[in-house]
Amino acid sequence: MHCLRAVDVDDRLVDEIWEKVSGVGSYYSIADGCTKDLFRSRLFQSNAVLQGEGLLLRLEAGEGCLEVHPIAFGPSSFRHAKEALQDIVELRDRLFATKPICCIIPDGMRGARRLAREAGMTRTGTVIRPLSGIPIPCTVFTWR
Repeated sequence: MHCLRAVDVDDRLVDEIWEKVSGVGSYYSIADGCTKDLFRSRLFQSNAVLQGEGLLLRLEAGEGCLEVHPIAFGPSSFRHAKEALQDIVELRDRLFATKPICCIIPDGMRGARRLAREAGMTRTGTVIRPLSGIPIPCTVFTWR
C-alpha cells in the first residue's frame, strides 16, 4: 500500500477517532454510530480498517460490493484520494476479487461526494438509506 496502512481496531483507536467525530453530528453520527458503543461495534465488525493522512476508512464486504465508509479529517485527504483508492483496489483484489468498490454517500455530504469523484469513482445511482430509522437520500459511487 502506498498511502494507507491497515490498522488493528482496539480501544485506543476507538477512543482516538471517537474523540474527533463525536461532536460532528448530522449524517456522520447517524451513519456510523450515534453512540460510542455503536461506533466501536461498527469498527470492530469491519472487514478491514485503513488509515492514512487525514483519513480513516472502514471496509464492509456486502453482498453486492465492497463498501467503503470514509472518515476524512480535513483537506489533506483530497491530496491523496486517487492513491488511497488504488490501495483499496489492491486490497480488494487480494481479498474480495469479485466485488466492485462502492461508497454510498448521503446527498447532504458534498465534501464526501467530492472526495469520491477526486478518487476516480463514478456516480452510478441513488438510494434511500435508513440511517438510525431516518430515510436519507444518498448517491452511490462505484469503482470497478
